[in-house]
Amino acid sequence: MLERQAVMDTSEQVLAVRSLEQGPLEAAAWDWSDNTLVQLSDDLLAEGEFWIRAGNGFATALVTSRLLDAAPGEPDSEWEDVVELSLRCSGPVGVTDLVENDPWVELIDEPGRYRLRFSVRGRLLEQDPEAELDDDDQDLDSPEPVEFYLLEAWPEPNSQPAAVLRLTSAFSRHNDDNPRPLALPEVEPGLAASIRIGRDVDRAPGARTLSGQTCSVEVDRTVRGTRRRLFLTCARLTSWSQFVTAESSWTWGGYPTEEPGRLQWAESGGHADQLSGATGVIQYSFVEVEKPGHAVRQWNWLAHPSPGTPYIPYEQWIPVLAENATVTMRLSQSNDSEGQPWTEIRYRFEGIPVEWIDDMRDWLSLQLAIADHLEFGVAKQ
Repeated sequence: MLERQAVMDTSEQVLAVRSLEQGPLEAAAWDWSDNTLVQLSDDLLAEGEFWIRAGNGFATALVTSRLLDAAPGEPDSEWEDVVELSLRCSGPVGVTDLVENDPWVELIDEPGRYRLRFSVRGRLLEQDPEAELDDDDQDLDSPEPVEFYLLEAWPEPNSQPAAVLRLTSAFSRHNDDNPRPLALPEVEPGLAASIRIGRDVDRAPGARTLSGQTCSVEVDRTVRGTRRRLFLTCARLTSWSQFVTAESSWTWGGYPTEEPGRLQWAESGGHADQLSGATGVIQYSFVEVEKPGHAVRQWNWLAHPSPGTPYIPYEQWIPVLAENATVTMRLSQSNDSEGQPWTEIRYRFEGIPVEWIDDMRDWLSLQLAIADHLEFGVAKQ
C-alpha cells in the first residue's frame, strides 16, 4: 500500500480528481443527483478530471490517498458516505484544489484500469460562517481539518458499475435527490403498528373499537451526542419515518415554534407511516418547554368528519381521544470514559388507548432507532 496525505481548503466546495497530464479519463458519467459525492460528466472526463463534492466551503479537509494491490474490505463504520466507481486513465491521477492545483495528492501512478472508492466524513452543510457558535460547535476558522476524505484505488481488469455503498451523513440526507431507506430491525414492526393505529383513526374496515380506557407508554434509548443538538428535533417529534421509507416527509407539519398553546398539525396521508391515518391528522401543542432537557405537549388524533368532502377546518374534525394525551420528552446527557457525550432520550405518552399500547411502543422504538442510527445529536453542520 502506498499512502499520501495533505490538508486542503474547501472554498470552491469541490475537490478535483485530475489527470496529471490532463489526458482524458474514461468512466461512466455520474451526476450529483445519483450520489451527492462525485460528479463525472462527459465534458469533465474529456478534460481529464471529475469532482468530489465538499461541504460548505468554510472548513479545511484532510485528504488521504491509498494505492492498493487489491480491493479493500468493507469500509470502516466511521465513514458516513462511501461510493465506488471504475476508471481508466492514460497516466498518473491525483486529487487537488479545483483552481490552484495545489496541493497535489497522487492517487494513481501508472496508466491502466482501476476501481476507486471514496469514503468521506464530516462534510458540513451550508451555514453562515459569521453565525454565533455554541461551545461544542466546530470552530470553522480553525486550521484543524473537520472534513475527512479517503480515496482508495486498486487495479481492476474489468470495469464494474458505479455503486453507492453508504450515504448516511447529514449532508447527504439534505442533498440526496434519491434517498435510500435505512434498513433497521425496528422498521417492519414500527410501520405495521402505525398502520393499525391509522386504520382505527380512519374508522376503516378492520378498525378496532376503542374502549375508552387509557394507559401510559414509555420508551427510551441512549444515543451518541449532546442533548442541545437533540432538543429541537426530539421536542417536535411527529415521525421520522421518511428515513426508512424513502418517501417525502409528513413530519414537519405545523409552525416552527415551541410557543405554548399554539396548535400544530401533521398529516401522513398516503405515507407508509400511517400514524395519523390516511384521512386523519395529529394535533399537538406545547405546554412546557425547558431547553435543552424537557418538553411537554398535548397530543390528540383528529378524524375527518366526512372524508372526500370539500375542505373542512381542523376545528370541526372529531377528536379520537376524549381527553388529550400528554407527551413528555426528557433528555439526560452524560459523558463516557473518553469524555464523549451521550444522551438518553425518553418519551412518555400518557392517556393512550389501551388497545394501542403495544403499537405505540413499537412505533416509538422505530423513531428512536432512526435518531440513533442517523446520530441526530452529533455535530454535522
